Amino acid sequence: MFTALAREKVNIILITQASSEHSISFAVRPTDARKAKKAIEKEFSFEIRAHQMDEVAIEDQLCIVAVIGSNMKNAVGIAGQMFSALGRNGVNIRAIAQGSSELNISTVAGKMHESKALNALHDAFFLSGTRSLNLFVVGTGLIATTLLAQIKRQQRYLRDKQQIDVRVVAATNSHQMLIDENGIDLNKWREQINTKGEKAELRDFVNTMIEMNLPNSIFVDCTAHETPVAYYEQVLSNSISIVTPNKLANSGSYDSYQRLHEVAHRHRAKFLYETNVGAGLPLISTLRDLLQSGDEVQQIEAVLSGSLSFIFNSFAESTKFSDIVKEAQRRGFTEPDPRIDLSAPT
Repeated sequence: MFTALAREKVNIILITQASSEHSISFAVRPTDARKAKKAIEKEFSFEIRAHQMDEVAIEDQLCIVAVIGSNMKNAVGIAGQMFSALGRNGVNIRAIAQGSSELNISTVAGKMHESKALNALHDAFFLSGTRSLNLFVVGTGLIATTLLAQIKRQQRYLRDKQQIDVRVVAATNSHQMLIDENGIDLNKWREQINTKGEKAELRDFVNTMIEMNLPNSIFVDCTAHETPVAYYEQVLSNSISIVTPNKLANSGSYDSYQRLHEVAHRHRAKFLYETNVGAGLPLISTLRDLLQSGDEVQQIEAVLSGSLSFIFNSFAESTKFSDIVKEAQRRGFTEPDPRIDLSAPT
């Protein structure tokens, strides 16, 4: 095979063979792919006609990403660190090759994941353990405003102490959306979204997020609407994690709830909704830890709503129920529409 390729002056960039010796995969430049296929089919024409060998298959739209270092042979866990970073970001590896010198590990992945793979490996190997998070925020109401203010306040601490570099790459409301791959300035994000933002269309917002293909992307739904929920499965299918206080995804049909978790697990994305109950108290994670450690939950009795808890504790004969609800809304305890807090899920 290599003689036939050399005869046609086809340069082989990467070679890998399974231990079963049932197949040989090699990489060439896209311009040489058809020439290589023709040369091999000519060389093995008898074997192909006799069905002793499968026809030559070409896979295109691929790229090679390599990690190279002189100390790799003496460092434990380099390959694991590399594949973990790629897998965590949904980069599917089509082939792997490592030289006997152990100076490099090369992987073949889809061309569409080239930038994401490079950025993920850069984070893993060259930022001293610092991990970047790219946030795409939907909603600019009270919850989103509070979140962005918290991120702004904690950015330096997270970067210096927790090795997490948080960037808000995009934000949108029902009218305008602002997208900046380098990160939105949190000191004047509201002004920028009004002056530099473009017309908001959630479908375009989600598609742009997927096309940007940034590593460690997180879709943050700060709304109480059903429109963003309709995109959850698509988002998770692209290995983008979701964090949301929006209750609608988890209070609909159980089949839909299960499907979202299955999609998240299959594509190694996280679906986090701790703030759905208990006004942000760590109830869900605590229950999950108890179950994983072997405990059994027999019964739960609680008022798992911060707004309802305030309303019930403030209710008095001399006070109108509507006034208490308005006060809860004024303090930011309720959803933008308090009827969501007061109605049971169907």
